[in-house]
Amino acid sequence: MEKGKTIKAPGQSVFVTNGFASQAAIDKKWTVLHEMTHFVGPRDGTGIQIDDHAYASDGKFLSLTKFQKLHNAETISLFMLEACEGTTKTVASNDLAAHKAHFDAFPKVSPSGDIVTS
Repeated sequence: MEKGKTIKAPGQSVFVTNGFASQAAIDKKWTVLHEMTHFVGPRDGTGIQIDDHAYASDGKFLSLTKFQKLHNAETISLFMLEACEGTTKTVASNDLAAHKAHFDAFPKVSPSGDIVTS
């Protein structure tokens, strides 16, 4: 606050659209996690900030480079969502059902939080 007035610094706000209200609960969690990842690590302009290299619905999502995956808000938020909700519940999301083969190829997270490799 400055002289009783709230000042919003660029890059320190998250805005959601009306579509957020109609999302399934797991998709709302995913959206919030995605947006929060942008606040982690180096800031814009450094070349290593958390960015939007691709969304899960993009064809290029599964072919990102290792660097892009490690600096992609969608990848990081999916990792956190899967760790919290489990693989089965995460893959059930409409936006992720198309990527079931991707999730099948990697270790899974059980509903109790255990990593299952078979």
